[in-house]
Amino acid sequence: MIPTFPISKRLELSDRPEVGALLRLHPPYSDFNFASLWCYDTRGLCRLSILHGNLVVQISDYITGEPALSFLGVERVADTATALLDYAAKHGLCPALRLVPEMAVAPLMAMRDGFVAEPDEDGFDYILSVEQLIALDQPALLPKRRKIEKLRCEHPGLEIRRLNIVEPQTANKIFRLCERWRVGKGRSDCEFETERMAIERCVSAAAHFGFVAVGALLDGELAGFTINEPIHDGYYMAHFGKCDPRWRGLSDLLESETARQMRDLGCSRMNHQQDLGLPGLRRYKRSWAPDAFLKKFSIGQHSVPSTGNA
Repeated sequence: MIPTFPISKRLELSDRPEVGALLRLHPPYSDFNFASLWCYDTRGLCRLSILHGNLVVQISDYITGEPALSFLGVERVADTATALLDYAAKHGLCPALRLVPEMAVAPLMAMRDGFVAEPDEDGFDYILSVEQLIALDQPALLPKRRKIEKLRCEHPGLEIRRLNIVEPQTANKIFRLCERWRVGKGRSDCEFETERMAIERCVSAAAHFGFVAVGALLDGELAGFTINEPIHDGYYMAHFGKCDPRWRGLSDLLESETARQMRDLGCSRMNHQQDLGLPGLRRYKRSWAPDAFLKKFSIGQHSVPSTGNA
């Protein structure tokens, strides 16, 4: 059972049902998705608690690893934010709450209780229409459609199929493809370490989740994959995806074909997660002409002016 803040517990797979019950009450922000929390908890530092009915999470910054607090919920948000900021100050955590969903920020700002909110644009989740991902008929998406048609023409034997990532043989193919992607993109081991570990955690725990993995095979070799999770309210979460950089248009094809598979499972929207402020990732995600964003904010408190005598 998740304890009441300030007591907290380490994230464990057994926490999934309790966290999931809280998540279904709110829009599907990627940072609170249980699978995302689990996969990126590569150092075992994620901690959970409950405060005033809100889910409190201690997370690590995806880039710097700096520990910070956040919360999901709309109950007694001023009291919740105050308690978390006080705790962070006393325990040497990031002095601002990070990646706080917009739905919690709106009532907080309306109260005018001395809080300051700054949009965390690097953390905004990209929301895409499944139908648009399949049709690719918007003007902004036509270049992708042309690349896909050319790729299919040049490689008529290209095959799209569902993958069972619980199977060790399939998991090993995914890991080898990730290494080809790293080398092809010119990334160092250090630059790819966190994501590599997250993908390994994802695959190793796949039996505990309802992941849908889709692969692209060229000449019998795995050339690309996506790992996705159907969640509530018609959404699916796009957790991971990698394609061999040698094949131009393959990532576009695989994203579109993944959407087709997810539509068959009743999904109508995709959470493409955030871009982390990385220029290449931002260009790629924006190239899909997102329908909307799930916005997040950093929350701090106004400093109190000194009233002492000069």
